[in-house]
Amino acid sequence: MSMDLLFNDKELATIERYRERSAAARLPLVTRAQLLARNACTVGLDCFDRMAMHAGRDAFELQQLLDFLATCPDEVDPEALRWWYAHWLMAEYGATNDVRRLPRTLTDAHLYAAGSVVVDGDLIAKGHVIVAKGLEVRGDLDAEFVQIGGHLQVAGSIRTRHRLQAASIKAGGEILAGAFIHTDGGDIEAGGDIAARGDLVADRGAVRTPADVKCDGEFLARDQAIGGRLVASAPCSAAEPVTLVPRLSRRELRVALRLAKLQR
Repeated sequence: MSMDLLFNDKELATIERYRERSAAARLPLVTRAQLLARNACTVGLDCFDRMAMHAGRDAFELQQLLDFLATCPDEVDPEALRWWYAHWLMAEYGATNDVRRLPRTLTDAHLYAAGSVVVDGDLIAKGHVIVAKGLEVRGDLDAEFVQIGGHLQVAGSIRTRHRLQAASIKAGGEILAGAFIHTDGGDIEAGGDIAARGDLVADRGAVRTPADVKCDGEFLARDQAIGGRLVASAPCSAAEPVTLVPRLSRRELRVALRLAKLQR
């Protein structure tokens, strides 16, 4: 017999919340003993010891530890490796189904999340943004570097002072990266210019924009739909041959079409 016939909506909601809390309770706590069992390196163990001492505890839930990593003072992380440690924790413990909903966020710290994140407005971070699953920003995104395990969708523009990496990247405005831009199997799509001070790679996806694309390294894409100019410092390559078509005025286009007919 269906549970819907046995319980009313309020009781079903209570049961669902209980199940969610029970599932969360089964998630392993992060402890020094567990880190040793997972072959954590000496630097990681030392970092955990400093965090545990600073927080006055010897066990953390995964997201709790990531939040502490993102906001702890620099003396707890003298090697400046918190981003590497956060990435290792997410890879080792796995992503969660948690969806964090944040208001417009301006922070001097970092943002690390083991699940997905939705920001109702801009996300402006002086530090790193590392999310195990997807990130949706209903405004602009500005950070030191951005690394997303799933899809990155931004209503406004994306600006990073270092690398930009996600399964796929979509922005309503421009995409500007201080290092490389790389998607893992997905597309790079923007409503404005796309610029990278490094390689621009969508080797199993497409690059789409009505504006210009510029990279100071190699341009690699399976497909492209670029309305403006494509400028790459290194030779362009792709799974299929790439034809670079600069933006032409109507007069230049008419002349090019006449020349093509004459050559036939």
